[in-house]
Amino acid sequence: GYISSWELTLPHGVNLEISAVVDDKIVEKRTLPALPVHAELSTLEEVPRHNPTPPESADLTWRAGALPYTHAILAGHSYQDRPILALELTYPSRASQRKLALWKPTILITARQHANEISSTNAALETARNLATTEHEYLKYMNVILVPMENPDGAYLYSKLAKQNPKHLLHAARYTALGADMQTAIWQTDHPLTEGRVRRSLWSKWRPLVHVNDHGYAGHEWQQPFAGTVPYLFPGWSLPMGAVTIMMHTPSYEDLAQRFEHTIASVFNDLEPDIAIETSKALQQWKRYVGSSSAHVISGLPFLEIVNEKDVESMVFSQRHPSITHLTVVTELPDEGVDPEQLARCIRAHRAQHEGVIRAVLAELKRQGKQVDLQGLQLFL
Repeated sequence: GYISSWELTLPHGVNLEISAVVDDKIVEKRTLPALPVHAELSTLEEVPRHNPTPPESADLTWRAGALPYTHAILAGHSYQDRPILALELTYPSRASQRKLALWKPTILITARQHANEISSTNAALETARNLATTEHEYLKYMNVILVPMENPDGAYLYSKLAKQNPKHLLHAARYTALGADMQTAIWQTDHPLTEGRVRRSLWSKWRPLVHVNDHGYAGHEWQQPFAGTVPYLFPGWSLPMGAVTIMMHTPSYEDLAQRFEHTIASVFNDLEPDIAIETSKALQQWKRYVGSSSAHVISGLPFLEIVNEKDVESMVFSQRHPSITHLTVVTELPDEGVDPEQLARCIRAHRAQHEGVIRAVLAELKRQGKQVDLQGLQLFL
């Protein structure tokens, strides 16, 4: 057999070297490094309201692993050898992983694919903390896997640039150390962008029903020379339009996507009514100055759908393997180049979108006849 990096947790300062021996000869060696944090844990109680650096994110994620029902793992490393940690939230917390993946649906939440879209790291950590404490009843019905910072190399560059120009969009730090999108490396085992393997390995391990891919966009109007302030390749994101949700799926799951949209919209309006109203106003302003949109609006919130037939070459789980992952839910908040107050609002909005997806999965379980009893939790279904 073999040991994958996510199956082994080593204390700070300890490395494990594994040798493969054939006919008394060592044919291969593999060194598994320690997690990049100290062994003495203090439980994660508060999530900061600023952009965490990669070391700070790793520390916060590891501390979240000390919470009930939560397991922090070293899921991989980036091209520049920065650690990428993940959180596995399950009930029971120490049951067979394969049985948990088989018996209950799994939601995979990935954050900071694009490093200048900053609010999703904080939101993912808050979602983990809430699920482990006040909302652990959800874990009786599903597993939730989170990666708070998928692109630590880009986040490192962003942290440096933001010290000089905190309100700039900083697209120079959007991608990886090689300037390519991390997503291009997900299905290529020999790609130098090793951070791309993390998402695939977690998908292979948990076979998620839904993938939530947290993103962001410009928090204010773009300014580019000779471009009339309309960004090349991103004209649809030239002005904030509030909290946007994109559903990616195949035609077979159109009805499922629509049910998710209505649940997400309902939950969002209940949890964050002020942000929902702001979104509705921003969308009207966007239409006035940019033009018509392909988004359809539910309870004041814009939803976009990207529907394609199954494609074995697609980088999107729900279109490459739709029978396993039915939906990819892309969340978009205007968190690029924002001040601390607006960042806090984007974090809250991401949290509401996460909550909407979780409750949409619960609604599907109830629709299929599953008895759902969440003591102490009010549902908006």
